[in-house]
Amino acid sequence: MNTRALRRTGLIVGALTTSALVLAGCAGGSGSGSATADQNEKVELTIATFNDFGYTDELASTGRPRSARS
Repeated sequence: MNTRALRRTGLIVGALTTSALVLAGCAGGSGSGSATADQNEKVELTIATFNDFGYTDELASTGRPRSARS
């Protein structure tokens, strides 16, 4: 195959894949009981911040990962 044919085939495959993803995302479904859910029920939302990555004190004191130490 030449470059033009490969490019056209890739474009068609990409367009079909994108179309399938968009249609699947927009498909209406019955959901999982959302029609009977209590609209006044309180929801607890927890947001994770970037302040705790699980670093140990030893790693924080050296400033380098263990694999970079000599």
